Amino acid sequence: MPIIVQLYILTAFIYIVLSRSIKDILSDKLLKKVFFLLLYAGTVRLILGLNPELPFFFHASVFLAYALFVPATYLCLRNSVHGQRLKEPDLIHVLPFLTLCVFGLLAFTFKINVYPKLKEIWSFSSDTNYDSEIVMPLILFIYCLTAYYFFQVLLLLKKTILKNEQVIEQDHLQTLIKQPMNDNTEKTDMQHQPPIISLERMHEIDCIVKEVLGEKKPYLQQRYSLKDLAFDTNIPLHQLSAFINKYWGKNFNDFINEFRVMYCKEKILNEEYKYKKLEAIAEESGFNNRNTFAIAFKKVMGLNPSEFLRNLKSSDYVNGKHYEEEESERLLQRV
Repeated sequence: MPIIVQLYILTAFIYIVLSRSIKDILSDKLLKKVFFLLLYAGTVRLILGLNPELPFFFHASVFLAYALFVPATYLCLRNSVHGQRLKEPDLIHVLPFLTLCVFGLLAFTFKINVYPKLKEIWSFSSDTNYDSEIVMPLILFIYCLTAYYFFQVLLLLKKTILKNEQVIEQDHLQTLIKQPMNDNTEKTDMQHQPPIISLERMHEIDCIVKEVLGEKKPYLQQRYSLKDLAFDTNIPLHQLSAFINKYWGKNFNDFINEFRVMYCKEKILNEEYKYKKLEAIAEESGFNNRNTFAIAFKKVMGLNPSEFLRNLKSSDYVNGKHYEEEESERLLQRV
């Protein structure tokens, strides 16, 4: 394979290892697929070097694996730097893979015998002719593909370095403004200083989190953790924690319990309490015990669940449900 592919692999994985924690790496679904593609291509490449007579599929699949691996690695890095997730427009990055598939179909249709040439490529022999009419376009295709995405990765690397420099400058400026001149106090405060996240980045995280919580409602799972939310949103754990603490002004448990309380309240307003126990509704809303539910409900609503239910049933509650629906809409807008 061209040396640029090897440089791309080396640069990308050094970038990943140095810029992300082990937990973030292990929780990244896309990154796991990238590792698998590289492992598959490398393993099959080694096997074909020892035994070039394997069926044509294995020879062609190495090219196909690289055609997926190269753009997938870039997307993985892009998502990490910008806090994005895969979207429909990202399907365009599958075009290199589809192009090779079309090339294979055309070769099969017009009975172009590429098998012997592919065997030469993956063999350990030094007599491979890369100038042939069949081999050269394949090698050139992989070269151009890798060069393009290599350039995109380098742009991401440049942006990360500039962003880190800005964070350092902001950190230093805030230290000069806010910290007293006492050296011991300065060291202590610096150790406990939360990560700096730009307002733009916070808005991006907010949109992603609201989309996941609104569509999938993962908070209905009992013992749903910050790590689980980081996995579902593909946001680094430390950024997500800092976002909840600074943007929402609360810890993760209070943050996620507020969504559970609002979900529980909707079920009560829908009069499910008439055929279900309150504990059952709380359990369906993601709470794993009665005490946690009661404390969270009072913290959000200002009164405990039984009081809320009594007020709902009472005739003095402005026709009950009508008032509560208006109040629910107001609280949901706040969430």
